[in-house]
Amino acid sequence: MPQKRYTDEVQIAYLRSIDFDNTLLSRKELAAAMNVNRSYIDCACHYAPDRFVMTAGVATVSEFRAWLRRNPDYRNHHGYKTIEQLKEITKNRKTARV
Repeated sequence: MPQKRYTDEVQIAYLRSIDFDNTLLSRKELAAAMNVNRSYIDCACHYAPDRFVMTAGVATVSEFRAWLRRNPDYRNHHGYKTIEQLKEITKNRKTARV
């Protein structure tokens, strides 16, 4: 079993000291704080019918949890919609922007 490096221990201590509910996080940081894959956050921002909006590319854990309470059926683009429905939604959004 490989030993933890000093930087890993420092980083773990730093992450434990952060109040994630009130700290602005990027998508990658938000995914790590929620213990989910980054694609889960990306799909919430791009493919969910009621998109999760990250103002200036940042959000808090409490904002994402509130969005999840408003969207209890959300899983990700694989479980939420079929691929055909997802392509149709994406195509409609692209034509609506033109």
